[in-house]
Amino acid sequence: MIWETPLSDHDLSWVLEPVRLLFSERLFSAAHPEALPNGTEVLTDLDRAMLLENSQELPREYRIWQDVQANAVSPFYCTDAYATISMDPVLEALFQVYHAGFYPCGWRRGNHIVCFDPSVLEGHGTGCLLDYPV
Repeated sequence: MIWETPLSDHDLSWVLEPVRLLFSERLFSAAHPEALPNGTEVLTDLDRAMLLENSQELPREYRIWQDVQANAVSPFYCTDAYATISMDPVLEALFQVYHAGFYPCGWRRGNHIVCFDPSVLEGHGTGCLLDYPV
C-alpha cells in the first residue's frame, strides 16, 4: 500500500493542486509573472523555446531539457519513493511556471528554469490549443 495513513486535508489539497491547475484559467494565461521562480528566463521567441525544449545540441549555458526532467522524476520509479511526499527543485520550478501561466521549455545551467510566454501567441492563428473554444 502506498499510503499507510490517510492524508490530512492540507496534504490532500497539496497533492491535488497540480490536478486543479489543469482545469484552471491560469494555465497558459501568462497572467501571473510575479509567481515565476527567481532567476527564470522568459522567452517570447517560439522557435527558441522549441529549440531549448527539443534539441539535444544546445548552447553551453543550457542543459538538455529531457534529461533534466528525467532526472527529476527518476526517484519516483522506485516504489519506496511513493511513500513520502517530497518536492524536487526541478518539479517545484515546473509547477511554479505552470501556476504562473507560462510554458516550461528548458533549464539553464546554474539551476534556473526557462519558460515561454504564451501570451505572444494570441491572435496569431498558430493553431494553439488556447485558440480553440472550450
